[in-house]
Amino acid sequence: MQTILLYIFIGITTLSALCIALTRNLMYAILGLFLVLFGVSAIFVFAQAEFLAVSQLIVYVGGILILMVFGVMLTQRKIDENPYTDLIQVVPSLIIVLILGAGFWYMIGENDWDLLAKSHATTADISNFSNIQIIGKETLTTYLVPFEAISVLLLMAMIGAIYIARK
Repeated sequence: MQTILLYIFIGITTLSALCIALTRNLMYAILGLFLVLFGVSAIFVFAQAEFLAVSQLIVYVGGILILMVFGVMLTQRKIDENPYTDLIQVVPSLIIVLILGAGFWYMIGENDWDLLAKSHATTADISNFSNIQIIGKETLTTYLVPFEAISVLLLMAMIGAIYIARK
């Protein structure tokens, strides 16, 4: 049953990516992006990467996608300008999507998914910790300096954006 659900989410993600590449309407492209991001989050759940799945939902679906919808809906439309794309942009994007999709399907099919049985670690060793505990421990021990550097960089970017917006 899990395998069938995984393939359903992979199909939804692939078809939504095709919708993004082939649509000429910006709102349909944003809806397709929502389905792609949601499908990727579901695939993360099947890969037992719960932290990435929740981060995907919170950051991308909950934040960036909503910002894009508000940006599109609150901007003024230009009467003389047609925002639709031409066929010359659709054909290369369709070719790229098909090549990437075929590559992903090939990687999924050729991947050795039974690495745990071949490694020295056992299921009992891995199941003692969840992904979130491991990520939290590594973030606050091994990767503390890069984590703080990124937080300072984001703070500086936010202050700069506020400074530019006030002008």
